[in-house]
Amino acid sequence: MADYVIQGVPNQDGNLLSTPIVDVSGNSNFKVQEVTDKDGKKIAVPVVQVGALSSGTLVPPSVIMSGTTSTAAATAIKIVDGIQSDYVPKSGDFLVLKFTVASTVASPQVSINGTSYYLRWNNNNLTSSANYSFAANQTIFVRFDGTAYQFVHLPDWSDNDTIPNTNMGGNNFIAGVQITRYKLCMKGIDGKLYPLSIGDVTTATKTASTQIFDLSSPVLFWTGSGSIAAGAKATNGFYYEYYYSSGNIQYSFNGFASADFNKQLYLVGTITGGGFKLDQTSVTSWYTTVIPTSANGKVYLPIGYVGDNANVFNLMNTGTYMQYKSSVFAPVGFYGL
Repeated sequence: MADYVIQGVPNQDGNLLSTPIVDVSGNSNFKVQEVTDKDGKKIAVPVVQVGALSSGTLVPPSVIMSGTTSTAAATAIKIVDGIQSDYVPKSGDFLVLKFTVASTVASPQVSINGTSYYLRWNNNNLTSSANYSFAANQTIFVRFDGTAYQFVHLPDWSDNDTIPNTNMGGNNFIAGVQITRYKLCMKGIDGKLYPLSIGDVTTATKTASTQIFDLSSPVLFWTGSGSIAAGAKATNGFYYEYYYSSGNIQYSFNGFASADFNKQLYLVGTITGGGFKLDQTSVTSWYTTVIPTSANGKVYLPIGYVGDNANVFNLMNTGTYMQYKSSVFAPVGFYGL
């Protein structure tokens, strides 16, 4: 194994810099390289060539940039303020963008330092204003893929923008407890399937499951009209991970208010016991359309959006748990959870 030492390396002015150097004894992946600092001076720094990069060029890490836009609602190119003037977006970078005024235009573009790219969700080329309508003071979180800004969590949509139903191709999941009709389900940490709510009713009396769910599990909608006994498999219906429902969704949820219509829906809970547990505060506290504006210790899993009435819901899995921390609502992975 190579030895690590501190060695004085001169810069262009002849000053010695205390620089960590690795004694690599012929390993060409390690080297000292001249770089130019922000003042135009060349300094010597240690670099490590990663993998099989024969050119010796280092791949810069992804960064998270944060900015605001005050561009008028009907203007397509949204000028982003608050980002350093020499920043150039690169593939893999993230952007936290706050709209200080509403946006209602179709096909909006994000413009940073004079370069514009479209907003996109799930690599889709939807262009209607309904897909990209943002309220004043709404914040979005997107990732640049080299050609467009893709949503990491989904924005608000209207009920007119439906998605194709996509089933899981079989009913081989084993129920951990009884699963009654038309339930949203997730896999528990024991590998069995559990409903998110308990109660075979459409009234607002269902209770949230106390099960600890597998963090890697998608949310599934079971379309069966009967029930599945604990330890059994479904004999009718299908499990869907993408589903447009214009009815029966109230067998899972305890209702939506008009303020929820046409908004993204999140499951609410905590990371505990090696998995995700739904919030137990009330019969409706385990789901919400409201993004937190301060730290509350809870995590949020975006699972789709509510339609234009209380019986319409689009299930759209993202698998991205979110949390408000350090003044940003972002994936919990950025906080090391």
